[in-house]
Amino acid sequence: LQDERDKFEAEKLATDKKLEQEGKDLEKDPAVLQNEREIFKAEKSTIMKTLDSERIREQTDLEKNCRKLRDGWETIETKTTSLGDFLEINAGGETFVVEQSTLMMAPEASILRSLLGGRQEERFSRDGWGIVFLDVTPCVFRVLLSYLRELRMDP
Repeated sequence: LQDERDKFEAEKLATDKKLEQEGKDLEKDPAVLQNEREIFKAEKSTIMKTLDSERIREQTDLEKNCRKLRDGWETIETKTTSLGDFLEINAGGETFVVEQSTLMMAPEASILRSLLGGRQEERFSRDGWGIVFLDVTPCVFRVLLSYLRELRMDP
């Protein structure tokens, strides 16, 4: 029993010394703490400046991309705003140039009429030249356009 008691006292003494050392470590010199605080502030400032510059760069890139997108929309809208404008359609590999007023003769819920919706690039495929592509037989499409042209000329 005495051996166990001695062992316990030794462990207790070692633990007390360890706690005492940790307490001393926590009671650092105020000058050391102030120095560490200044180092931390400097590191924080550097990181904040880096983050700010990255944020500004990302914001600039985003604004530039938004301008490009807006310019692209304006170009598309310019090409499709008035009914006297023309629209190119690739029908089965053959390109047709059609007045928008001709497409206005198509039924309101038709694919041809929806080409006039303004946001056609979201709904329709495009060929390598950026022209709206419709997967239809060109000769049938030609007959359909002829019919719509006739309706436009003589409603």
